[in-house]
Amino acid sequence: MIITIQIFYLSVILLIIGQALKSFEFINKKLIILYLFIIAFSLNVIFHGISLQSLFEGIVAVSLAVLYYDVIKLIKS
Repeated sequence: MIITIQIFYLSVILLIIGQALKSFEFINKKLIILYLFIIAFSLNVIFHGISLQSLFEGIVAVSLAVLYYDVIKLIKS
């Protein structure tokens, strides 16, 4: 599997969606990663069809989004 530029774009989009989800009080903060994975997998299925590659790209995109969030949090503090 090759990490493509689309995975980086998707991870930035997921980072923004994750920030938006954190602002809602009725959403459990522990489940945000699960919501982001569902969004990432769904978008990959739309563009690539149901495959193991879609699953792995969703996992990689969510992992990168969490990494971006942690790096931004470290830079701010």
